Amino acid sequence: MVTTTTTTFQSHLWEAIVALRLEVYVDEQKVPLELELDDDDRTAVHFAAVEGGEVVGTARLVYRDGTAKFGRLAVKAIHRGKGIARQLLAVTIEHVKTAGAHTMFLDSQTVATGLYARFGFVEEGGVFMDAGIEHIRMVLKL
Repeated sequence: MVTTTTTTFQSHLWEAIVALRLEVYVDEQKVPLELELDDDDRTAVHFAAVEGGEVVGTARLVYRDGTAKFGRLAVKAIHRGKGIARQLLAVTIEHVKTAGAHTMFLDSQTVATGLYARFGFVEEGGVFMDAGIEHIRMVLKL
């Protein structure tokens, strides 16, 4: 069974969260390390999906001026297709509602927009490149 937990920078789960993000983004998708880890990690709310004591998924929220930016969604390759990304997204949306933010947005890889659309996110603007990967901004009004 996968459980989700909220955590912060340098918590007991931090090392596993970073390892997973590096595995997915830097190793698999070839995102430069200096783009993957950033200053937002220090102030973000991090989420971990844990199964059998192992972090198998992660995401983060960065709050600014009544909005929440969702990002860094990553799921271990062998755990994909099990609903972990959907579970993390649902938990983060509830967190944003509880925090009282009015808008949640993300920069989705174009191949993943269907996931976010199922939760009510709407595409905004055009496709742009980030770390060599096509993205599009998606917004959810709360």
